[in-house]
Parts: sequence; structure tokens; C-alpha cells
Amino acid sequence: MHTHSKTFEKAVALCDLMLELCQHFPKYQRFTVGKKLEDLSLELVMSLAAIETLPDPLKMKELSIVVGKTNGFLTIAYFCFKKKLFNETNYITASELAREIAKMAQGWIQSLR
Repeated sequence: MHTHSKTFEKAVALCDLMLELCQHFPKYQRFTVGKKLEDLSLELVMSLAAIETLPDPLKMKELSIVVGKTNGFLTIAYFCFKKKLFNETNYITASELAREIAKMAQGWIQSLR
């Protein structure tokens, strides 16, 4: 099991949510912003799984990338909310998960210093 399994589990939950929500987007948005949200959430899962095997200096670099990916995710999610592709509840759920992942990754970085 992953040392930081709560971070990993939140990323899995975010990915599950995106796979569910994005399939209901209109066709054009499904294959543009929906695909990007799915890809980013899956990249977070894969990155967090891989980080466990890295030496600490590389962990810090990869965790910084995770934080950047969550920021990108939040930007696209906000766009989807403004375009009414997400309702308010789904937007809040997705953005809270992403913010928690970023916060946990930042805490993990601090613990490695």
C-alpha cells in the first residue's frame, strides 16, 4: 500500500468522478475539455503511484508537478462550471478533491525537506 495512501485515494476518487461526469458532456466538449480533465485526473493517479518508488529528491520534483497538474485541473474545472458543463455540487466536489490533493502533496514536499 502507498505510504501516502490518502493522497492516492483522493486522486482515484477524482479520476472516478471525472470519468463519470465527463461522459455526460455534449460531444464536442466531451472530446476537448472533458478529455483533458480525465487525462489530468488519471495523470495524478499515475504520478502519485509512481512517486512511492522514487528517491526523495525526485519525489519533491514529481510532487511539485502534481501540484501544477492540480492547478491546471482546477482551471479547466472552473471553465466547465462557467460553461454549465458541471453543476455547482459537482464543481465543488471536484475542486475540493483537487485542492486536497495539492495541499497533501505540498505537505509531503515539506516533510521531505
